[in-house]
Amino acid sequence: MGFFIGKVKPLASEKIAISLIKFGIPVSVMGLLLRAGINFDLIKSAILAFVTIIFFIICINFVPALKNIFPNYSLQLAGLIGNTSFLGIPIAIALLPKETINFTIGFDLGTTIFSWTFGPYLLQKTIPNDSFLNFRKLISSIFNSPASRGIIGALIIYL
Repeated sequence: MGFFIGKVKPLASEKIAISLIKFGIPVSVMGLLLRAGINFDLIKSAILAFVTIIFFIICINFVPALKNIFPNYSLQLAGLIGNTSFLGIPIAIALLPKETINFTIGFDLGTTIFSWTFGPYLLQKTIPNDSFLNFRKLISSIFNSPASRGIIGALIIYL
């Protein structure tokens, strides 16, 4: 359906995408967290996903053979993050036992927070030398992430 809307009104996707990012992702994250519950397994898998992505980004950029396979950050992020929420979470909910859903949601949260925190920086055409060490900008991007908004919303409702 989205394909046909895009054919008829090509600029409509911008308006839809902005609304989905501002409202859809946070509401989706809140719903997943409230459904599964917030526990140590979820937090542990989110941290593990986040740290693993950082580790592999560093490895890819320091090992020449890997850098040849993934020459730019766009390919590196696509290879490490994927599209777990829109396809992976519904499949996991349908096929996996309820006890394992927290791991799946935690992984998705870790990758989403990483991509919204570091993705804009890594995907810039030119990367300024001092921008990565700007702590205020880093904290701002973490809290402006749609996933972070969803986590905060879920915590407010959950508590």
